[in-house]
Amino acid sequence: MRISTKIWIFLFLVCIPFTVKSQIKGVGLPFILNYERNEYKASTQNWSIAQSKRGFIYFGNNDGILEYDGTSWNIYTVPNSSIVRSLLAHGDTIFGGAFEQIGYLAPDHSGQMKWNSLNHLIPPQFSNFDEIWKIFHHEGSIIFQSFQYIFILKNNQLKVIEPLDRFSFMHSVGSDIYVVDRAQGLMLIDNDSIHLLNSDEIFLNNEITCML
Repeated sequence: MRISTKIWIFLFLVCIPFTVKSQIKGVGLPFILNYERNEYKASTQNWSIAQSKRGFIYFGNNDGILEYDGTSWNIYTVPNSSIVRSLLAHGDTIFGGAFEQIGYLAPDHSGQMKWNSLNHLIPPQFSNFDEIWKIFHHEGSIIFQSFQYIFILKNNQLKVIEPLDRFSFMHSVGSDIYVVDRAQGLMLIDNDSIHLLNSDEIFLNNEITCML
């Protein structure tokens, strides 16, 4: 075999692995875009995320509710300019919870998103409720959870549930909503009321961070 032929065979064999590697590398990789703070013009810290029926993405941000429509970014502040900890998208209505603020974003008569506060529905003795950490849609109601109280919104009326001690984080499992009262145990939300399920010490002495 001539030397030139040997060289061509050697180069062919050496190049095969690089060709195969370059072909495999891109297979199955998701299309990802990273957005920096100077693009979306809000805080670097986001606490929650929700997607509306029309496909817009909303983030609970330190500066308010951050909206991305696929092209541009908008920020909607809540009345006391506090951090928005929790979000829930119900159709094109975006419910939000912040420090002693509950309400929702919804299109006004001109189609522009506008914050609508629900604080006027809260009885005065429950107005100091601290942060709203979780929001769920359950049995036709919207449930807002802080460590101090649970607010259940239905038919434009607000019901308040108090713990014996304080609540932990609320969790949704299937069609059920659970929360821990640190003085009682594991509780179940049912028909706009709360029932004790289990008073084992594990619920009284630990923070339940996830339920499946």
